[in-house]
Amino acid sequence: VLGDEVFSHYKSYSIDTLVPPFSRVLEYSKSYSKSARISVGPIPVKVTAGAEGTVGFALDFSAQIGPKAVLEVGPTVGLSAFGSGGVDIVVLGAGAKAELDLIEGSFVPTGELLLPCPPGESGFSFQMPVEFSSMSGRFYAWAKYYSPTLLNPLRIKYKEFTLVSWKGASYDETLVDWWLSYP
Repeated sequence: VLGDEVFSHYKSYSIDTLVPPFSRVLEYSKSYSKSARISVGPIPVKVTAGAEGTVGFALDFSAQIGPKAVLEVGPTVGLSAFGSGGVDIVVLGAGAKAELDLIEGSFVPTGELLLPCPPGESGFSFQMPVEFSSMSGRFYAWAKYYSPTLLNPLRIKYKEFTLVSWKGASYDETLVDWWLSYP
């Protein structure tokens, strides 16, 4: 009537969830970049290269009157690199940038518990999916320009224009998929 499902012998009704869904991601990122300004004749050019690594831990939990409980928990990783170059004057600039995701991945096992309601649909499932991708990225042009308004006379806008993007190799597989039913 108010949300999820409650079962009787022959009919199902809806009521609110037993526990509000709980989701948290703890993540730590570290990035490093190095920039240099060079002059090409009278034009100042800024060149930047860098990398970023991320490790994390994801947790999702939900419980419903039905009754059903789902728990997902596991690590995530990511490593990317970038390089850019362009003319960068205080209120005007243009250039190009390349971003490359060296690796992104997650390993988040999932457990689901169905209690005996309705009869015959009780059980426990366990899945272990693994997802990895590598060498995807994009190459784009960027522009920055002075764009004053009455409310913000110092506004500088930044625009990106993707020239090429690509997906690299990926692996998405469920290593374990178990279902255990009980009366």
